[in-house]
Amino acid sequence: MPPLDNNRGYVVWIQTTGLHTITATWTMAPGDRNNIELDIYSIFPIDQIAGDRANANSITVTSPAVNADLYAIFFYNRGSDLRAPTTGTLDFMGTSCPG
Repeated sequence: MPPLDNNRGYVVWIQTTGLHTITATWTMAPGDRNNIELDIYSIFPIDQIAGDRANANSITVTSPAVNADLYAIFFYNRGSDLRAPTTGTLDFMGTSCPG
């Protein structure tokens, strides 16, 4: 994940190919904590299907089983500026969308 200023986010678009859960994890550098939010949105219709926010080193969210479709994973920094890259991990059945 790129460094993010306060109140800035980063979106990853995915396309699932079958009935399955989507799991996303966002991890700061070792020993770091920040106020972060991680959300999973369906696109058709637009709806938040999973989410969490915490002052933590890492957060993980898992959707219920979802059908094949397009989804957005939103990583949002609610805390102080993140000057170093962080790690985002996704687990789903499908492909990531280009772009």
